[in-house]
Amino acid sequence: MVLVKISYFLCNTKRNPVILLTKPHVFLHFLFIFFFTHFSSWGQDLFPPFTYITPSDYKSVSSEIGPQNFEIIQEPSGLMLFCNSDCILGFDGHFWKEIKNTSKKGLRCFAKGADNRIYVGGNQQIGYLESNENGESNFISLLDKLPVLERKFGIIWECALVSDFIVFRTSQKAILFNTKNQSFSVFKLKSHFKELIIAENQLVIREENGNSWLMDAYGKINNLGVFQTKYSIIKEFTGSQSGNLGFAYLVEKPKNEYTIIKRNLQEISIDPSIGKEICSHLPRKIVESQNGELAVPTIDGGLYVFNPNGSLRFRINKTNILPDNGVNSIYLDKDNGLWITCDLGIRRIEMDSPLSFLPDNNGLDGVVTDLAFFDGYFYVGTSSQVYASLYGKENLHFTPFRNEIGQAFQFLVCENELLVASWKGVFSLKKNNATKILNLPTTTLAWDKQNSTLYITLNEGIFKLKKQGKSWGKAEKVCNLKFLAQFSILDKKGRLWVADYAGNVAYINTFDPVPAWVSYFNATNGLYLGWNKPFLFKDNVIWTNPKSILSFKEDESKFFPSKTFRLKDNSSLKSFYLLKTSQLGETWISDQGKFAKLRKDKDGYEFFDFSPSAKLPNSDSWAFLLEKNHLWFSTNEGLIHYDFQKTPIHSNKPSVLISGITLDGPKDINLFEGTVSSHSKPFNIEIPQSPNLLKIKIASPNYNTLGANLFSYKMVGLQSEWTSWATDNTLKFHALPNGIYTLSIKTINQNGQESDSLNLTITIKNPWYKSKKTWGGIVTLLLSSLLLFVQLRNNRLRKQNLKLEEQIQHHTSQIVELKYQIDNKKQEGKEADE
Repeated sequence: MVLVKISYFLCNTKRNPVILLTKPHVFLHFLFIFFFTHFSSWGQDLFPPFTYITPSDYKSVSSEIGPQNFEIIQEPSGLMLFCNSDCILGFDGHFWKEIKNTSKKGLRCFAKGADNRIYVGGNQQIGYLESNENGESNFISLLDKLPVLERKFGIIWECALVSDFIVFRTSQKAILFNTKNQSFSVFKLKSHFKELIIAENQLVIREENGNSWLMDAYGKINNLGVFQTKYSIIKEFTGSQSGNLGFAYLVEKPKNEYTIIKRNLQEISIDPSIGKEICSHLPRKIVESQNGELAVPTIDGGLYVFNPNGSLRFRINKTNILPDNGVNSIYLDKDNGLWITCDLGIRRIEMDSPLSFLPDNNGLDGVVTDLAFFDGYFYVGTSSQVYASLYGKENLHFTPFRNEIGQAFQFLVCENELLVASWKGVFSLKKNNATKILNLPTTTLAWDKQNSTLYITLNEGIFKLKKQGKSWGKAEKVCNLKFLAQFSILDKKGRLWVADYAGNVAYINTFDPVPAWVSYFNATNGLYLGWNKPFLFKDNVIWTNPKSILSFKEDESKFFPSKTFRLKDNSSLKSFYLLKTSQLGETWISDQGKFAKLRKDKDGYEFFDFSPSAKLPNSDSWAFLLEKNHLWFSTNEGLIHYDFQKTPIHSNKPSVLISGITLDGPKDINLFEGTVSSHSKPFNIEIPQSPNLLKIKIASPNYNTLGANLFSYKMVGLQSEWTSWATDNTLKFHALPNGIYTLSIKTINQNGQESDSLNLTITIKNPWYKSKKTWGGIVTLLLSSLLLFVQLRNNRLRKQNLKLEEQIQHHTSQIVELKYQIDNKKQEGKEADE
């Protein structure tokens, strides 16, 4: 099975060591770490979820397959096809395969015809892909239909559909194939091709000398004249009833203005400096997503993606996601995923995703421990320093504080002041300046607004500082709860709850004239030894830890598992949990790289995963922040951002397909190497009975949720119930008895959407020694042998009879002769007596 590497951030970055909060001693050790791996600093673009495919993945098909890939297209089954430098590769999300009869043909480009065939062009090659009766794709050449004198045309660099025509572009020819009457015509240019500008019913052929030609829906080509710019061509071209453009195009307008002309001819202005930069790298055809995001590939500058309003969302190149800066082709699949082919690999990014990633090589030194927005700045505390960036720009640019704040633990806003608890003490932050208010290592903070009192945890216990005006008083000890305690916010009774790493719990009643501290709980009351955090949820005290979420019953002074937080599909909590309530009153939870909104159902609340991609890193969430329409949370591998204003693209109903069938024995026999899907004709396969292992490869070409797709099946004739959902996509059946079976397969994605079942009829034939023909042959042989035996016996008896007859005749003749002699002697004696 091909390994598809899901990468969330940069490919070549060294990760921080994973520090788990689930183990108390590890967490204690974490607080005393002073040195972490330092990452190189650069502009912090936010990146989309993406899939990372290396040449080693598709080289598993054959070692001769090269790293370079060109154009991309998707079959109705969901199978992705890539024009590789060696052959056409097929990928279903799980398995790679080589399309038959495509090796060493130098195929480069695809176009889907009006007849739904996929046409292919390449080095001295023109043809199409066709599935045979077994569902196996095959390349069919069309060269024999091309006039003999036109068969030397070099490399076809591009092909496109215009009405009933497929236009194949070479360096100096346009080869037109009429899909209706299956005939070719050739149009020769005076100079070299520059590009094709494609629309629904017409096409512009642009030469390097500026001359342009217009081809209509009937294949007729007329001279448009000389145009100096692409913008003037498109304006002239689109005014002649050409229909929508086939792609969007980036063009330079007069006065150094840059615009993207979308498929519907709407113009979107972009920043001139960015437009100039893209044009210097030679942009290719632009793809538009379902929600209007625009992906602009370039020949040697990577890929740029713009928001529908023309602002730049992100750029990707070899410094982050792409394997190299050259983008050979892009293609938007049915799940709104953009595939990108380069000389050194393949990538897929999710367009329109509300998710984005601030990767771990973003200039932040160490693990992110807390996040805060304050006074127009975005603050990030890490295990080594505090960083700040102006918020609201397209890119975040974090810079460290000049003060030696050191390892940061928690931010807290109190009375228009942002405080941070750190290894160097407590600091007050304003923009990128810090003022120290306490010179002792501090881990957590809580604010009592009623009494203007700050509670802090130090190594010796809980302390408080009184605020008087703009100054702070001295720290006074309150109780002996130790370092590494966590506070809740004030509840309705004026209590601050706190828990330490030893499982002890306490509260301070701040409404009392003299705040009273009460501490009477311990780990025997259900708290997890090592880490507990108190929260207020709907005025009730709850506690999170690495095993469960607990509710506190005051009348019993005990903790019980909270039924309020039942998780979807009975999934379990895995690590440390952070709860937040948004400005709209929604409750959110983060856990091991996932975040969810708690949605009420008839039984309570459930875990609802908002990730449309299942590509969030499976690591602990250290910090969680809700701010207006944005959600931020940290993982061991970087910051993740979720934009509530972006509507996630709902995944299409998943599909399932059969990718191959193998009889596994002393020598594997490939019984089937094609693709069977819901779009295929009913498929039957006959297999001789054998003690060998029958292996059936299944796949789910739903690329947004690959990591979360599950499979179930039943073999009617062998079992009557569906199997449990599982990730295994190779079904194995050992020595099936002879008979006719129906294999039904289905898949389900992370959103709970279930596919239709795909059916395959399998006939296991009798072994040769049990077949009717064999038995008929044996009976015939026995009857023939018996008949032969009888014939031989009869022949022998006949010979014996003949021999007896001869002997009888001989004896008879002897007797006659003897009688004759006796009679003669008697006669002679009689005569003598007379």
